[in-house]
Amino acid sequence: MQNIAALDPNFVKWVFTLAATFVLFSVFAASALAFILMVFGALKPDGAAKKFLYAVFSVSTVSLFVGLATGFLNPASTLNKIRTDASREAALESAQTAPLPTISPMATNTPTPLSTPSASPSVAPTLANARIVIFTQVGSEADLGKGRALNNSLPKAKYATPAVDNVDMKISENQIRYCSADNKNDADELAKLLKSYSFNPFTVVQIKNCDQKKNLNILEVWIQSRS
Repeated sequence: MQNIAALDPNFVKWVFTLAATFVLFSVFAASALAFILMVFGALKPDGAAKKFLYAVFSVSTVSLFVGLATGFLNPASTLNKIRTDASREAALESAQTAPLPTISPMATNTPTPLSTPSASPSVAPTLANARIVIFTQVGSEADLGKGRALNNSLPKAKYATPAVDNVDMKISENQIRYCSADNKNDADELAKLLKSYSFNPFTVVQIKNCDQKKNLNILEVWIQSRS
């Protein structure tokens, strides 16, 4: 089985990327302005300062083009990542502090509720009766609509669905990934639910080398990229 690592949203990483982008653009702009002023004679540094400015301009220019070519310097994408990670953190907190609702026997004509959380309103519920958090990933901007449609189709009483994440890579097949063995049945149930909604079949895969306690009640949904 493929060794799949769990996602770990990292707000600090994206803030660093955004800061690095700002610094690099600032250095490039300042060095370019200095270079132009030197060309027109408005700035006349000595030999050592001139070499330094040339070096800074050259390095910042190359770094800028490399960053743009590799997608590292993409403020809009970075801000979207920050928003997605913040949405996921909020969903985790919400799901882990709100128990699944019970269904009234009078309303359903059944003798037992759908779930049986034992905590009273004044007692924080356990993770065992928390909602399942769904992290949905797509491979490109073109598939974001499909990811959002999937999230919107899921019952919010049972599933927390934060923002869809564009991972900017080709996803070869539909997968539902789980870390904790306690969520195997949840993953299978979600696969059946999505199939009943006419989504293409999903393969259920367990994530390896992950913290099962930290990732309890989290499922990752990976949507196959368009061909």
